Amino acid sequence: MKKIKPVSKKDRIDYLDILRGMSMFFIFTANISFFSGRWFFKADSPVREINLPTDDVFNCLHYVFVDGKFYTIFSMLFGVGCVIQFENAKAFH
Repeated sequence: MKKIKPVSKKDRIDYLDILRGMSMFFIFTANISFFSGRWFFKADSPVREINLPTDDVFNCLHYVFVDGKFYTIFSMLFGVGCVIQFENAKAFH
């Protein structure tokens, strides 16, 4: 029986790696407000909410382009990776 080993660099799919990197960056971007710790301030703290005129526009753009797209893309890429691993494992049996 052959042993399963990591994929060699020449056999990797570059586009999938690029999309994975981009989606991980944008998922980090989606979570950065939580990572900042501002949610842990008391509710009456003046630091908790900073309201700028551009906040609503930024929140809408953030929701449409980050939350709406990259969680889906990252999930799809995870599924594609699982299928590729399954197909490679089947080839060894």
